[in-house]
Amino acid sequence: MKRIVYRSTIAAGVATAEVFNIIDTSNRRNPARGITGFLLHDGERFLQFLEGPPLEVEGLLAEIERDPRHTDLAIVYDEGAQEPWFPDWAMKRLINFTGPPAIDQLREELAGKPDGERVLGLVEEFLRD
Repeated sequence: MKRIVYRSTIAAGVATAEVFNIIDTSNRRNPARGITGFLLHDGERFLQFLEGPPLEVEGLLAEIERDPRHTDLAIVYDEGAQEPWFPDWAMKRLINFTGPPAIDQLREELAGKPDGERVLGLVEEFLRD
């Protein structure tokens, strides 16, 4: 398995509804590829965590890099893995108006996982900036 976290800037003119379309498409397509993860969007930027078979993750990342809906993609985490951290999250949108805040959900999911604190730190940095 492979894990990647990237940051990017949303392209001018991309509406929030389009971000929801990205997540819906990911939820439909990712299970067949064995990819799981989450997406944070703050109106101006993305932070996305992807995990799955290396060739599938790399193939999806190549598609994402060509996507005109964002710019300035930078990989901030790239590691091998033995098992998925988020097996039930085809692509979790971490915006929730009725449940716990996204950071609380992630803190709970990443607790005790090797390198989980490092990934949580990337998320916290993203949320602070």
